[in-house]
Amino acid sequence: MYSVYFVVSEHSLIDRIRSVIDFPRFDLQYFVTEYHSALTLAIVAKPQIIVLDSDAPFISVSKFVSMLRENDVNCVLILLEGSDARHEPCPGIAAIRLDRNDLSPQRVQDAFRHAIAMADS
Repeated sequence: MYSVYFVVSEHSLIDRIRSVIDFPRFDLQYFVTEYHSALTLAIVAKPQIIVLDSDAPFISVSKFVSMLRENDVNCVLILLEGSDARHEPCPGIAAIRLDRNDLSPQRVQDAFRHAIAMADS
């Protein structure tokens, strides 16, 4: 089973993703965490997949990624970005970029399939 951590600013994003992903079928269990505890929980639990909203108010994406790497959290990052995203680099970590304004069932399912394949490699 794969652990998925959602770190997003809007719970409606989680609802939209959950509506198109059959978590048991994909062998996924998910957890929702607040921004202020996301890094600590990731370091302790070491999830295989983290869904991160690029609009995270507490830390930049590159800093978050850097701290994950420093603490040996080897995960796949699904980065939810808006159409005006800055495309921050994610050095040393596998990242899949997903447009938060286009969360069609096919795109979301493809992103999770890809994340699972990357987590397995």
